[in-house]
Amino acid sequence: MSSRSRAQIASALVVAALAASLPGASAADESSSVAQSCIHHPSIKRTRVLNDRNILFVMNDKTMYNNVLPRQCPGMRPNATLSYTYSNNSDLCNGATFTLLQRVGPSSMSTPITLPGSNQHIAFPAPAFVPTFVCPMGLFVRVTQDEVDLIIASTPEQEQPARRERRRAGRDAIKTESVELPPATQ
Repeated sequence: MSSRSRAQIASALVVAALAASLPGASAADESSSVAQSCIHHPSIKRTRVLNDRNILFVMNDKTMYNNVLPRQCPGMRPNATLSYTYSNNSDLCNGATFTLLQRVGPSSMSTPITLPGSNQHIAFPAPAFVPTFVCPMGLFVRVTQDEVDLIIASTPEQEQPARRERRRAGRDAIKTESVELPPATQ
């Protein structure tokens, strides 16, 4: 089993243990953490990519849902731009897909801006995005801020820059070792 898989399993267990250990947890509280298959698009205030397997949905009423993807979405990182596929009734559901968009620079389209007070018009180039990977959504699980913090803290991606740096340092370093010269012959 890879270290990434172990970290994901550990993350799920930590979240479950935290939910079970919260003071005042009752049967009514447990029903609120049951996974939902859909959320209604107009109720979504914002989304946040936590890592390559978790997307946080913050609703207008300030409740939060974590969507754990059924598999890793390649290239998905925090601050990634996603384009979701909604059903006909504006629901975002388990099994629906989203597209990971990669920013490739300014587009040929521009956004006109009028400067207040001067009536001067300026056009800014709009960003251009290219679709990359299409990934499926998972179930939506209601979470607390503490649970979100645990998911972020247990994300292996937090460790990757340090591991990458150690590998690079080992590869780029000049290695020396002492050798014993053979005895001089006369």
